Amino acid sequence: MHGIILSTNKIYYMVLAVIGVPVNLLAIMVLSRGNCGLSSCTTCYLVAMAASDLIVLISEVILRQINFYYFPLSFLDITPVCSIIYVLSTAATSCSVWFTVTFSFDRFVTICCQKLKTKYCTKRNAVVVLSTTCTVMCLMHVPFYFRYQPYRILYNLPWLCFSKPSYYTEPIWVGFKWFITVFHPLLPFILILLLNALTVRHIIVASRVRKGLRGQSKGENRSDPEMSSRRMSIILLFTISGSFIILWLIYVINFICKIIPGIYPVDDNHSLHAFEQVGVMLVNLSCCTNAFIYGVTQSKFRYQIKKTALKYQLTAVRQLDAEKQLAQPFVLFFFWSFFLVLPMFLVPMWTKTNGSSISFSSILSSQPRQSTHLAGLSILLSKDTVYHSDDGIPNNYNLSFSSLLLNGLLNHGAIVS
Repeated sequence: MHGIILSTNKIYYMVLAVIGVPVNLLAIMVLSRGNCGLSSCTTCYLVAMAASDLIVLISEVILRQINFYYFPLSFLDITPVCSIIYVLSTAATSCSVWFTVTFSFDRFVTICCQKLKTKYCTKRNAVVVLSTTCTVMCLMHVPFYFRYQPYRILYNLPWLCFSKPSYYTEPIWVGFKWFITVFHPLLPFILILLLNALTVRHIIVASRVRKGLRGQSKGENRSDPEMSSRRMSIILLFTISGSFIILWLIYVINFICKIIPGIYPVDDNHSLHAFEQVGVMLVNLSCCTNAFIYGVTQSKFRYQIKKTALKYQLTAVRQLDAEKQLAQPFVLFFFWSFFLVLPMFLVPMWTKTNGSSISFSSILSSQPRQSTHLAGLSILLSKDTVYHSDDGIPNNYNLSFSSLLLNGLLNHGAIVS
């Protein structure tokens, strides 16, 4: 099972990065123009969510997961660098989660609190809320930089991020860990469920009241313009919140059942380990779903994408035609020059004797063979380690680091003389 998980993750995260990064960039570009039929307040929240998802894809998926599976022992594995990447990844994930919470609260105020709507649901307030949330999340995760120590010192450089023993024993670290545990992801998950439940309840009650006031019976099918104007906003809210709840559900269950009690299976083939990996994969998948939700639920968003694609397609065709016209004289020049100059080289070659020719095999055989010196390195890297998740972002780095570091050093020529 362990090998299947590793092979699946290696392919999964590469596909996720290839699809997720351009999709979120496209969503940011289209939404920032403000031509999707959404209010400026809603647009600010959606752009912020897409930007945070993009940062999560870059920091967590590309710089951590893809680096681990495809580029072992790169400069990203130096202890200060991987510590910064971890802080950036956890902070971006928290921002993405709490941006979803703030968006759900904004929609709750818009639908359920008509008196507060005019004061709260403005672009200025949205910018203030998002900026404050982002600042708080970044400051909260700065202490994680001091959580790690080097796993090994190689060539006077600290390599890999290994949690300090004091992280699990000192009261300050233990209290901070539990604070982060409650703040992410338990509290956001509960708040989103609560806000959506209250919104659904208000919609049902308001719909019944409006039907009663309009004198509609069960057999009539008269449209309600007020509900029709809110329909797209309601659909957008429920699809974004629903996808968040579904994709984070397995991770939250694993968080409650395994991480909070402190149960860490030693065997990588344990079912709890596979359950954790599935939860992590779905959490990272949530960084790509919002853009597809916009395309499915918002017709003007789809129109803007088609318009943008057509615009860039026409621009590319025009540039290609201009480059062809510009390059045509140079192509003709090099074509005729080749046929005029080629005989000047062929005639002397035909007159040469075989004894004066040089064999490429002799050149290759004359190169000195490189030898690798592995003495002492296997002793230095003989200790294996297993990383498990104990906070917001799981570490599924449970390979043998001895073989991983050896392969990385050999591939990069660090131990070749």
